[in-house]
Amino acid sequence: YLRVAAEAEAVMVLREGIRINTLDRIRTPMDLALLFNELGFLKLQSGDYGAAVDALLSAIRTDSNRVEVAFNLGCAYASKGEPRMALRYFNQYIGIAPKNDETVSIARDVTRHLYQRVMEQQKNSAENANDDG
Repeated sequence: YLRVAAEAEAVMVLREGIRINTLDRIRTPMDLALLFNELGFLKLQSGDYGAAVDALLSAIRTDSNRVEVAFNLGCAYASKGEPRMALRYFNQYIGIAPKNDETVSIARDVTRHLYQRVMEQQKNSAENANDDG
C-alpha cells in the first residue's frame, strides 16, 4: 500500500496487524513495536501528530531500545508543539543510536534548537508572571 501511495489502506492494515499480533502471539516485542512505529510514522507524515505520538508511545513501551522510535517520537512531539517532550526523546535517541549514524548530528542540531525554544518559553513565562504581579 505504501508503494502505491495508499496511506489510508496502509493504516488499516497496520491497525489490524496490531490488533491480531498480541504479545502472546509474536516472537519478540520488537515485532509489535515495529508495527506501532510504522503506524506512528504514517500518522506523523499525514500531520495527525496526536495519533502519531500515541502509536509511537505504544511502540516505545513495547520495545524501549528501538532507536527509530525514539527519533520519531522526538519529531512527533516537536511537530505537536511540545518541545520539552521532543527534547526527552531526541536525547534518548542520541544516547542509544550508533554514534556514526548521520541522523545523530541532525538530532543534536534539533535538540539545540528545541532547547533554545524551551529557554525562550521559560523567559516569556517569567516575564508574564512579573507583569501580572
